[in-house]
Order: sequence, then structure tokens, then C-alpha cells
Amino acid sequence: MRPLHTVIALVLAMVSSARADPLSQLSGRVLDAKHGTPVESALVLVSGPSGIEHQLTTDAAGHYRVAIKPGSYILVFVYGTARSSGRVVVEPGRNAFLEGRVDATEGEVIVIRDRIRPPVPPRPTNHKWGKAPPYSDRAVLEDAWTKAWLLLDIDQRGKVLRIKWLKRPGYDLEKIAIAEVGKLAFDPARDASGKPIRTWLIWSIEWPSAWWLDKFVGTRAGMPPIVGFPPRRMDDYIPCKGSGPWHMGSLHKTYKDCSQPDLKVAAKEPWITP
Repeated sequence: MRPLHTVIALVLAMVSSARADPLSQLSGRVLDAKHGTPVESALVLVSGPSGIEHQLTTDAAGHYRVAIKPGSYILVFVYGTARSSGRVVVEPGRNAFLEGRVDATEGEVIVIRDRIRPPVPPRPTNHKWGKAPPYSDRAVLEDAWTKAWLLLDIDQRGKVLRIKWLKRPGYDLEKIAIAEVGKLAFDPARDASGKPIRTWLIWSIEWPSAWWLDKFVGTRAGMPPIVGFPPRRMDDYIPCKGSGPWHMGSLHKTYKDCSQPDLKVAAKEPWITP
């Protein structure tokens, strides 16, 4: 049997060795390979000599970080069906950084579907539903009836951080749509416990025919009102684009834009800051 002082010396040596080999911080950022924008909810797999040691998820700014033992690691960045990898050496007492790039056009729709239905959705606090948006000269001259569909990224305070196009309205209305979205304020989404959370929301902006509004509503500044019983929009009788002939002998061949958002488009669109 070893003397007690020898055992104590061995224990102290082990403690000293452990203290001399502290954890270091490994961090980095995952960006879109095409646009250089941060990729949120990307999966980062940290693999060492014994296999995968950590599984991380990037935050809204694309960042990830983990406390890790010194050594050589391979990191795999995964987003939908896209993936890339890189190698990093973490030295004792020194922080390490590795940036990853993935094609963010793949698989993002799955993330969208998970995030657009919080228990309590965001609610606009300053939007007037009965007010029509501003028109471009082209939209008026071409008597357009069109819609914009957008995906809004709304933070915990109810502020719109960024947007994606799901459908552009055309007729030189894109800048107007972005400006209108930039004015919005929301009561933020909330989780099951009532805590404000960041989420995504599908939002539409509609431009009815300026001629039709002038003739039947009496003002280009108002949306078609709710009339009759059962209640319906005044323009309910107007057919959708592509549904058949309508007023073919008229200078105003009025068709509504009845389009719906296509989430597949979001995977190919970059984020825009309004």
C-alpha cells in the first residue's frame, strides 16, 4: 500500500493537470454561400476523435459557440439538404473561430412552416385595414389590380427586422410595398406561457384597380368595403385573373388578383431589411 502522502501528491498532480488544460471557446458564423447573409437555425456538428461531440444551432445572426477541449475538430454545417464542412484546431487557453457557408436556398420552407404558427400570433397595432396603399403611376395608368405577398421576420418587441418576397406585385410597386411594411408595428407573438417571442408572419398588400375604386367606392384611398348579408367585400363579384372573359368590350377589363403565397419561393429569395 502506498503511503498517504504519495496518494495526496498523485491527486494534487491530477488536479494541477486538469487546471492546466482548461476549456476553450469555439465560435463562428454560418452564412449563405450566395448572398453572404446570416443563416438562422443551421445545424453545426462538432466532430472529434471519438465522433460527434456537440450539436449546435445558429441564432438569428447565424452565430454558434461552444466551450470545448483543445484539439483538432471537423465541423459539418447543415441547412436543409445543403451541407459543408471545415477543420479547426483549438489550442489551450485560446479561442478558435470557424465560419461556415451553406446554400440557404435549400430546405428553408421547413423552418418557415415550423415558425409561422406560434400559440399567439403577432397582431398589427397601427395598420388600417380599410385604407388602400399608395399607387405607382404605372399601376394607375395600366389599371392594375395586384397583390404583394411577403414573409415578415418580427422580433420580440414587435419590430419587423427583415422581409422576403413570396410574390412581387409588379407595376413599379415593390418600393412602395417595402416602405409600407417598414411602417408596421406589432404586438409580438407569444409562446404558450405568454412570453414574447420572435416569429415569422405572412403578410399581403393589395392594390385594387384605381379606376374601380374611383367609380364604385368614390375614393382611391379606401379598400373595397364590406356590404350586404351575408357580409362580403363589394368586389366579391369580380372574377379572378385567368378565370375567363370579363368586360371584353370595355377599356377597363377588370380582374382581381386572387393569388396565394407560395412558400417555396421564400427558399430562393434573400432577406431584405425594410
